[in-house]
Amino acid sequence: MNVFASYSCPKESAAFLDRVRRNKMIIESTQILCTALRFHGCKDESIYKATHSKHPCVIWAGKRGNYRWLLDHVFALNELYKQESGKDHKSFALYQKCVKYAKYIPIGESQFENCTRSARYGLDYTEVYHIHHAYKAYIVGKWLNENTEKTKMLAKLKREIAGYSQRKLESLIKTLSRGIQENSFSASKAVRTTQSMTKTLLKLDDCRQTSAVKAKIRTITNLFSSVTKAISIFSNNIRTLIGLLKLCLIAMSNKKIDAHRKKIRILQEEIRLWEAA
Repeated sequence: MNVFASYSCPKESAAFLDRVRRNKMIIESTQILCTALRFHGCKDESIYKATHSKHPCVIWAGKRGNYRWLLDHVFALNELYKQESGKDHKSFALYQKCVKYAKYIPIGESQFENCTRSARYGLDYTEVYHIHHAYKAYIVGKWLNENTEKTKMLAKLKREIAGYSQRKLESLIKTLSRGIQENSFSASKAVRTTQSMTKTLLKLDDCRQTSAVKAKIRTITNLFSSVTKAISIFSNNIRTLIGLLKLCLIAMSNKKIDAHRKKIRILQEEIRLWEAA
């Protein structure tokens, strides 16, 4: 809960926020307005219920001058939202009621509250004398910290995807190898397996992590040996063989895998010969 007063002008303060925080602050600011109304005797059950009633920003909104600043801020936030989405924010439906019930708020005005401390991100600008500079620094610092956190989460997610893709790929390789050894693999099943392997390899390639690249090198070796065995068994099915060889080529096209450049050239020649046959 906060009022990001980065400027004395409510419109400029709205424009300073990023898109995600603008959308969030329409809800929060409307909640603050509704809580101030309820605290001062408004009985309309259709507005938001009171929340964080002892928060400094909620107490600050309990004076009419401050309340009207926040009303203008909500209006400006919604205008920016409307430019992007083409419609009003859902919380803006309460705006007219907040304007209508402004008479409940006692006359008065005070300085903005400085709520620019975050233990989570290690930020504290509460000692900065200029309130608007404090909020600008706080918003930028929080945004950078949040995005760093999101980047870490994304990296973790990619590692998990790479691990899953690796396990799936190894399972498919075993299935393919077993089918080749037992001579029980139909051409259609081989094609389906190679398609699934291609998709898994592409997912693995998207996760550009060092561990994923190392894992990929190991699977390529197994995959190449499977294709070598497949050449003798599927020699009467050119389409299946070409699919298998192309799959190996996709797998080994990563520039970081220098050890397989010779095998890539061999595969390219194999594919050229099979397609020309």
